[in-house]
Amino acid sequence: MTKLNHDRTVAVDPLRFWQPITAQTPLGVKMQLINRRSGVAVYGTLAAGNTWFTHWAPLPKFAPEDSTQAQMTLFPEIEHVEPSTHCEAGDPAGADT
Repeated sequence: MTKLNHDRTVAVDPLRFWQPITAQTPLGVKMQLINRRSGVAVYGTLAAGNTWFTHWAPLPKFAPEDSTQAQMTLFPEIEHVEPSTHCEAGDPAGADT
């Protein structure tokens, strides 16, 4: 369930909440981060010794029924390419091709 905030500028899920940053918060992985006072959320990674961000949230994932085939049907103009598991030195994820 998604609702809009009182200003109708943000879509929010009333059943999910920001989690306070604690010693158990994962470090060095992509997540949503926010400083409660500033109110601006970002995607980023949390580093040890963080003093700015106060809360975090995990990223959503696609539902199992939302398959790649369904995405290809919705966007046939986008070529589907399998992810690469190997990169040559000096070629991060095929950037030189």
